[in-house]
Amino acid sequence: MPIESGTLHLDTEMLSAEDVAAICQGHHSDPFSILGLHFDSSGRRWLRAFMPNARAVEVLIANQTFSLDCIHEQGFFEGMLPTDLPASYRLRTEWDSG
Repeated sequence: MPIESGTLHLDTEMLSAEDVAAICQGHHSDPFSILGLHFDSSGRRWLRAFMPNARAVEVLIANQTFSLDCIHEQGFFEGMLPTDLPASYRLRTEWDSG
C-alpha cells in the first residue's frame, strides 16, 4: 500500500509519494538523492533507507540509537536525527525472518 502524501514527514520538495514508490519498485533514476542522510529546507537532518522485508530499522550514531519509521510496507524507512551528531552511522535491521 503506497503512502499518502499527508503521511510524509518531509516537505514535498524533498520527498514525494512518487519518489518512495519509485524506490520501492526499483526504478528511481537517482536513488541516492533520496536514500541516506539529507537536510530538509528547515535544516532538519533525515535518514532514509530502503530495506525490503525489514521489520524494524535503527540508526546507531555516536553511541546513541534512533528508530526509523516504516513509511511504506515494502520497507522504506525514515527518521529525523539530531543535527549535532557526526554524519557516520550504522544501521541495525530486524528482518521478518528473525
